[in-house]
Amino acid sequence: MVGEVEVFAANAGDLDAAGACVEATLERFGGLDILVNNAATNPYMGPTVDIDLPKWEKTVQVNLTAPLFWTQLAWHARMQEHGGSVINISSTAARYAQKHFSAYGTAKAALNQLTRNLAQDLAPHVRVNAIEPGSILTDALAPHLTPERRAAMIERTPGCSSKRPIRSSNPRSPGSTTRPRPLRRTMLGRPSKAQNMIVIRGSCCTW
Repeated sequence: MVGEVEVFAANAGDLDAAGACVEATLERFGGLDILVNNAATNPYMGPTVDIDLPKWEKTVQVNLTAPLFWTQLAWHARMQEHGGSVINISSTAARYAQKHFSAYGTAKAALNQLTRNLAQDLAPHVRVNAIEPGSILTDALAPHLTPERRAAMIERTPGCSSKRPIRSSNPRSPGSTTRPRPLRRTMLGRPSKAQNMIVIRGSCCTW
């Protein structure tokens, strides 16, 4: 599929910026078919009971509140009338109690439930789905993983095994994590129906 790309730099949790981005997309491309809520943050790693309010609010704002209101903006501006697809990038952290990812996992679990609710609310005009990527060894995550924690994450990731490690896709980060896999076409719809897309790409991670 050949197309054009425009970049709109903003904080995903800034609702004014979100509205401006949607307006710019409609003005530039004349439509909005797919919204990918991909931005995430995890400003706190530790027991949930010790998190402070600013870090909790930041975690919820970016991982849960932002996807809701970006979807709301896309729905009212275009998708309610013309249909479309919303894809929320969740995490396998939503399924497990993990001491050092507790707030993040809580927000992602709530995002999964939000996805179910929105799928019901927006049907049949808009498809709403969530994708839970497995653990990915990045430069941001690697310094916080002990060998034991890394092994536990690998064992919990579908398709991975400590007996048959999968190399990181980042050449600067040696180790074993999940193998990147392309999205199936059915997730995005037919190319003729997926002409205009907003991907909230940046992750505002703080460690």
